[in-house]
Amino acid sequence: MIPRPLKTIAADRGGPAILSRSMLQSFQVQNFKCLRDVKIDLDPFTVLVGPSDGGKTSILEALRLLGRTLDAPYTEVFRGETSAESLAFRGTPDAPIQWVLRLADAERSFHYSWSLNPVVEFGRCGDGSRFSWDRSKSDSPDFARGSPSTTSWGPHDTNLRATLQQPSAPDHPLLAHVVALMGELRALPRYRLDPAALRRPAAPGPGAVLAADGGELVAVLDRLLSGPGRGAIAELEERLQDAVPTLRGIALRCLEAEAGAKTLEFVLRGASKPPLTIPCAHASDGAMLLTGFLALAYSEEPGMLLVEEPENGLHPARLRTVVELLRKISTGEIGARPRQVIVTTKSPLLLNFTAPEEVRIVRRDREPGTSVTLMSRGADIATLREELGLGDLGYHP
Repeated sequence: MIPRPLKTIAADRGGPAILSRSMLQSFQVQNFKCLRDVKIDLDPFTVLVGPSDGGKTSILEALRLLGRTLDAPYTEVFRGETSAESLAFRGTPDAPIQWVLRLADAERSFHYSWSLNPVVEFGRCGDGSRFSWDRSKSDSPDFARGSPSTTSWGPHDTNLRATLQQPSAPDHPLLAHVVALMGELRALPRYRLDPAALRRPAAPGPGAVLAADGGELVAVLDRLLSGPGRGAIAELEERLQDAVPTLRGIALRCLEAEAGAKTLEFVLRGASKPPLTIPCAHASDGAMLLTGFLALAYSEEPGMLLVEEPENGLHPARLRTVVELLRKISTGEIGARPRQVIVTTKSPLLLNFTAPEEVRIVRRDREPGTSVTLMSRGADIATLREELGLGDLGYHP
């Protein structure tokens, strides 16, 4: 049984946000790359800001790697460049790499952790229930309930989803909520959209998803156009018109030179018949990037959006539009459903369009490694906001 998510409610600027049950309330990772022990409180829309090499990308990578354990065997996930030795903080794999996820729930909070040590604590909730297993003791996966309780797991040749589907898994809300959350963490790209990739022709397919650089945009738009209704594509075109008033919509044209491939054209606003179109090669980078973000909004997958430096390629005047778009994706006001959005940025200008409660300042020091601070809890924040633009605060000493 997977519980229905709570309605996600958009927060007023400066007000609290309500997360759905399948969203993360907080995320903690230990001994992973430069993240010695970092905990991040999350909202439906969260912005990580800080200088290069501060740890922002490592935070996203820690989430992506955890998501891979849902479907891939541990022996496949943790090898090569993602082996324990490569990932461990300062190359010390004897210290366990550990993830702790706290889910949002109307009645209680759930705790989930996973480490490279043989004993894994699966979860803990307010009623004293706790599930754990020891992968080193037995080849037969099993569950038990208690406080504490230890059960068998077997060698590292299976994955988390297979374990959750064991007949012996107890019927408990804890497991149901973790299943819902882990479904959102599956196959997470780090989106860094590139206008050149967004412009590439593509062959449509039923399972098309946007690539991390924006490739396959045409295939995703074709999937929306050929879906059971035009509601999603009509909304996408309406949002595009609002952002770029010279455009009325999109059109896909078959390429004679490439069998099965299509290319994107934009329909210009005006009364001409037939409507005038321009190839995407002649459209601005800003129009391409906005179309890419809108395609993400109206796609069902992935469940969580990790977006790196959305300011790249955008005129500063477009930053407000992109921030508002991503925030509305997180609340479900735009797109197929509410989805948690985590953004990294180095742009002080982008922060001018966020609320302090949405921003986490990521810094890296030599000894303790990376630390994360909630911007709204900074010292003398009220005074600083009177003297500086919000975009300057992330870099204020």
